[in-house]
Amino acid sequence: MTIDNEKSGETVCRLKRPLRLRFWRRKPKVDSSQIVAAIPALFPDATTMYFECTSSVEQDVIHFFENHVEEGDYLPRCGTLWPKSTTYRCKLTPEFVEGLFSICETHAVPEICDHFFVYSGKRLLLGWYDAFDDQLILSTCVDEATRTSIANMTGMIVLPALETYPFE
Repeated sequence: MTIDNEKSGETVCRLKRPLRLRFWRRKPKVDSSQIVAAIPALFPDATTMYFECTSSVEQDVIHFFENHVEEGDYLPRCGTLWPKSTTYRCKLTPEFVEGLFSICETHAVPEICDHFFVYSGKRLLLGWYDAFDDQLILSTCVDEATRTSIANMTGMIVLPALETYPFE
């Protein structure tokens, strides 16, 4: 594909093959507080949540994560290369979910986190780069009822599973 500048006649952009885009059908707005409140029921084996935050995250949210930090490695691969992001590993407890729910009720999504992940031990259950906005990744170990519930809450289509998680 070639794009020509009509005025000067010169080639501006040349692509060797056409771009392939994948579209995700979803509701205009995903309710972050609804998703957070549902995590314990959707993933009863979940033990840990990981968050990646850049400078757009509000200070009270940062303090909340800092107050709930759990010792241990940060398992997911970071989704933001630049600017350098801050990562948090937080134990998934009822008190943590309640506090995160309150934050979601009072903050816009970009003020909460950039990416988040739900794990059971060292096993990824849910990964959401561009949290609450773009495609999410579910482990193949997540059952059909949970996949359907998440699809209904987000308005997303469930696509076939990949053989491996591309970001690990």
